[in-house]
This record gives sequence, C-alpha cells and structure tokens, in this order.
Amino acid sequence: MEIGEVCDRAEIRQLMDRYAVACDTGDWDAFRQLFTADCVLDYTEFGGGRGDLESTVAWLSSGLSRYAGLHHNMTTHHCELNGRTARAVTYFIAYHTTVDADGGEAMMVLGGFYKDQLVKQADGWRISERADLATWIGTPLPPRLSPPPAWYGTMNHHRATLPGE
Repeated sequence: MEIGEVCDRAEIRQLMDRYAVACDTGDWDAFRQLFTADCVLDYTEFGGGRGDLESTVAWLSSGLSRYAGLHHNMTTHHCELNGRTARAVTYFIAYHTTVDADGGEAMMVLGGFYKDQLVKQADGWRISERADLATWIGTPLPPRLSPPPAWYGTMNHHRATLPGE
C-alpha cells in the first residue's frame, strides 16, 4: 500500500470510532462533523427514517436519550477505496442500558453493521450515505421495537456486504 492509502484507511476507520463516541456521549455537534452536508442516512431498521442529517440527529438524540448507558463497539471493518470515494462496511455491537421502575437495570444488546458511502473532502473523509442494519438481538426484544424487524425470528438475517452489493 502507498502511504496515501494507509492514511485514508486510518482516517476512515477513525471516522467510524468517532461515530460511536458521538452517539454514546450525545455529542451531536461532533456527530454532524462525520457526514457530508447532503448525506442520506437510513435508520428505518430501528424505527427511524431515511433522511437528511438534521432529521436523523433529532431522531437519534431523542431515541438514545432514554438509555442510562450506551456503549457502541465498532469491530470488523472492510473498506474499498476508489480515489476520493470509498465504500465501507463496519460491524458493531451495541449495549443499551435502561433503568426500570424499581431502580434496577436491563440491558439490550444487539449486533449489526453500517453500510457506508464516503467522500474525501478538503477537510477529510465524510460519510455521504449510511444504512444501519442489525443482524442479531442478544436479549429479549424490547417492547418499543414492535413490530420486530422483518428478519427477527427467521433465517433471513442481514449479511454484511459493501454498499452496492
């Protein structure tokens, strides 16, 4: 690999990690810096919409605020570079902690992946399109995810592929 490719790959991977930290800390200004101004974000898998950055920030900030603790782990990452554009798939395991009426805690754990289109802008790499897809839920399905995703309870769970595949 050429040094430029190594740097691009490192910057894209750092972008994925910054996403996890921004979501977990509720730092929506930092979150906004990860995306292009005209990005398209698809959170329909989780009851959100497919829309622009500001509608996604509004939905995520509201939805994630109900959790006492969040811990998104970005794991396996695969990226294909093509000059100033890239396609990537990044796996995640996410922990969401709720507090019950008795002061106890419950944990929702799920795994999935992000399918991203990226562009290199003057100030670095940004996500121009993202789809957030789950592949498993390791705890009982929370009532707020009713009805469950179409794949839940079937052998038709999502498989990670790059965008366009």
